[in-house]
Order: sequence, then C-alpha cells, then structure tokens
Amino acid sequence: MLDDLAGVVDSIAVALAFANLSALENVRPISSRLSAAPDISPFLDPEAGRAAAMT
Repeated sequence: MLDDLAGVVDSIAVALAFANLSALENVRPISSRLSAAPDISPFLDPEAGRAAAMT
C-alpha cells in the first residue's frame, strides 16, 4: 500500500515538473518581445516640466 502511494506521489511530482517546463516554454516567445527598458508614456508632453509630469 505504501509503495503504491509513493509511486503516485512520484508520478505527480514528475507530471508537475513537466507541466512547469511546458508552461515556461509557452511563455518564452511572449517574454522575448517585452522590453526591459523603461518607456516614456505617449501621453506625456515632451516639454512638460517635472511637476506637471508627476501629476
């Protein structure tokens, strides 16, 4: 009985590991298109002063 339970737990652990790997592989193309550099909002006037930009 205990060996059967250990086999189920091992199977679940392996399945979760492969599910995690699959999820990460599916997210990789999306994350490669994201920019890590900060962008200026297109709604911010380039000539706006610091005080106007903060409001």
